[in-house]
Amino acid sequence: MQRWLSVLIDFRTAVVVLLGVALFLPSLGMGFMADDWFHLALVEDAEFMPSRSSLDLFSFVTDEDKELIAADGTLLPWWASDGFRASFFRPLTSATHLADHYLFGRFKVAHHMSSLLLWCLLLFMVLRFFETLARDSGRGPVVVLLAGLIYALDDAHTWNIAWLANRNALLCVGFALLSLWLYHLYRRDGGPLLLVSSLSSYLLALLSGETAIALPMWVLAYELSLGQGLLASRLRAAAPIFGCSVLYLLGWSYFGYGASGSNLY
Repeated sequence: MQRWLSVLIDFRTAVVVLLGVALFLPSLGMGFMADDWFHLALVEDAEFMPSRSSLDLFSFVTDEDKELIAADGTLLPWWASDGFRASFFRPLTSATHLADHYLFGRFKVAHHMSSLLLWCLLLFMVLRFFETLARDSGRGPVVVLLAGLIYALDDAHTWNIAWLANRNALLCVGFALLSLWLYHLYRRDGGPLLLVSSLSSYLLALLSGETAIALPMWVLAYELSLGQGLLASRLRAAAPIFGCSVLYLLGWSYFGYGASGSNLY
């Protein structure tokens, strides 16, 4: 019986992953657009914004180079706000774009295949995470299948998969999900290694993009809905995640990351 259940779970996971990937196969023909060209210029032309690090591809306009950009007429139009700034700390995501360019040059389909592969891995992780939660909370496989289908077929993922420059969202969610999964195992089984692993995954998520800062709210929701013990003990268990978030936000502010002077961000 257990063997057949295992086969059923694997079959269900494969079906959801294949459907989710098939839905976004047209993204392979999207090519480069918008911020992708900015990234290509940084990677290929050493004279284009030479002060920018190769792992800082998402720092579009910083306080340091804003005056220089305005002086030579690049990037910013004349109607841009004097307070405009758009700089995001995403070194891990930048590294994936550098790797794509090193391996594939300007072969656009290969770049999009990398994003599609990340989407495939994310779907697999989501299904496995749902299965773990369902098993530990006494819910059946139908709930896992329904939740997986809702997630995999949501058109809200289109922007993150089809636009190369938005790949950071896939990496953020992937590492944040892994962190939450490990946090669940830590709360279920105990052990400092699981907590350290959860915090490490959270760090990788933050290195992928700032949207990972939402993870503490998911941890809080987990503790309020699935946590065990008194409320005070649940909050103490979540404290390391919140502590890391505070340190990240302090560093983010100190080094001048963020956006201002634009309704786009």
